[in-house]
Amino acid sequence: MNDDRLIVTIHTRNLSPETVQWERGACSDPQPVTEVWRRQDTELLEREKDYLLAANLGFPLRVTAQRDIQQPFQVDSFTFLLTIHHSFPRRTPEQELPIRVYLVLPELRELSGLLGGKRPWDIRCDASGSAYLACEQGRFSLAQEYVRFCAGRTERPLSEKVLFHVRQWVKGIRCAIESHRRKKGRCGTEQPVSRSGVWIEEDPAVYSLTAGRAKYTDGRLSAGCPENRKCRRVVLSDRAYIQIYNESKARIGTETGGLFLGHFENGVWYVIEASDPGINAKFYNAYHEGDDVYENHVCGVISRTYKHPLVFLGMWHRHPGSLDTFSGTDDVTNRKYAVSAGNGCISAIVNYDPDFRLTFYYVEQGRHGDVYYTRVDVEVGDDKIKNKEMMRIATAADVDRRQD
Repeated sequence: MNDDRLIVTIHTRNLSPETVQWERGACSDPQPVTEVWRRQDTELLEREKDYLLAANLGFPLRVTAQRDIQQPFQVDSFTFLLTIHHSFPRRTPEQELPIRVYLVLPELRELSGLLGGKRPWDIRCDASGSAYLACEQGRFSLAQEYVRFCAGRTERPLSEKVLFHVRQWVKGIRCAIESHRRKKGRCGTEQPVSRSGVWIEEDPAVYSLTAGRAKYTDGRLSAGCPENRKCRRVVLSDRAYIQIYNESKARIGTETGGLFLGHFENGVWYVIEASDPGINAKFYNAYHEGDDVYENHVCGVISRTYKHPLVFLGMWHRHPGSLDTFSGTDDVTNRKYAVSAGNGCISAIVNYDPDFRLTFYYVEQGRHGDVYYTRVDVEVGDDKIKNKEMMRIATAADVDRRQD
């Protein structure tokens, strides 16, 4: 062959054939054909997004400022977060696969409890400690599927393959949980189960997969639903709102949270102050651990700053993706606070999808240890707080009277 050019034609999926040329002799180490194809095709990320949108997975798809795709989805009572790096189909700068599925609910610790303390198979943790599915179990290998995808040997989106594997993984986990229950000799007694039929441990420490024990109702008057007289709505002061917004924005890449302080009157819960999680708090992609010592101290200090000392109302935290329900660990914490408060508590979830959004629930304990959540309306603004005495700062005379 005397031609100085080598013409390589790549036929992949339904794409138009791409013609890649390089001058013979111009590059001593030409890149593999698949690398050239992956670099030149800019439509593949959009194709994955279009597939996820068409799949109608029950949660809004989010595209971050970096063009990463985040898609929450559920399989039975399990909740996952599928992420696609903006480098797709190339590997990430850390040379990781550009697609990954994080386990959101139940959390890894809870799921291990349901398996008798054993670590679930096919689970790994990233640098932040967040659990994800390696997708290297049985006949399925995400790494091999990725190679096949890049080589154009499969017609289907990579997301579709991953979602199928996750569903198979959940079936296997459910069987393993039931098998563990039987080994403990409990198969002959009636046990509570989740909506998916997964056995649930009675121990509150592994109060996971709580779709069957955590019950949600909508009590928003704005949605035309019957109200819960114990908590008809929540009103946030301007100060509390900006405290939540600031902390969430500062921790945009991880979970964060804090506590609510205020008053309740005639079924309306007034949040006057919202704390941050503390200087020794730990932050991860899918959960955070508040600094209990700090929170107890600062909440006491803030409460006494007001003429009418504020009382504990509940807590708030940010969720990954766009999830409006609580994890098993959240259920345990919410239940504990609701019981200790005596009259229930409020709990809020912060989401970005893509804008800042607050979802409020009134939490109360059921007769059999269940957790009941009632979604309620929320209003923001000092002008919505009619009783201004709630916001009045204490004077020196007020402090002296308390001590007397």
